[in-house]
Amino acid sequence: MNFRIATFILSIILICMISFKAIKKRTTYKKLRNYLAREQYDEFFKLIDAPLTNALYPDYNINYFKLNAYLLKEDYAKANETLEMLLRYPLKHQQRVDLVLKAFNIYVGQGKKQQAKSMLDEILNWEGDEYKPYKHDALLSYDIMILRKSNHIGELEALLDKTSGSQRGRLEYFIAVQYENAKNIQKRDEYLKRAAEDGFHYSAH
Repeated sequence: MNFRIATFILSIILICMISFKAIKKRTTYKKLRNYLAREQYDEFFKLIDAPLTNALYPDYNINYFKLNAYLLKEDYAKANETLEMLLRYPLKHQQRVDLVLKAFNIYVGQGKKQQAKSMLDEILNWEGDEYKPYKHDALLSYDIMILRKSNHIGELEALLDKTSGSQRGRLEYFIAVQYENAKNIQKRDEYLKRAAEDGFHYSAH
């Protein structure tokens, strides 16, 4: 066979293989996402553990997807086990940032003080002005949810008129928790109602 023809044929085969993989990744991802949205967990885990899925995606992505499934199932034992495994992966900086922020929110939501503090310390060590909002938000969450402080009520109430929707609801939820910390149940219930009306429902993930 002519060398040029052979090269051309091999190139076509390679392009077809790459295209097949890209299409299969998209369709598999869509199926996985839909299974989670419909709470079809048996189907989700059957697909995520399939040999083809494991050939399409890196181990980290597979386990990250599983973490989300365990959280949605409220299987926190499996979720924490998977999260601890993910935190041991050698990751690029931005991947690590995303994972640490997720881990921090999970640990705070579960009231795991030691693990949340470990993630907080890592967040506070990030260098760069772009991380200042994350640091402020993490310190605020840790104070309110873990240390059970109530000294940020005024600060957050002052921000309510500048926000709307679920972002406003999130502020109202944190205000409600602080009123609970301060044993003011009437104000707590008022702000919990407002948070729900603004479409915010607290989740550990």
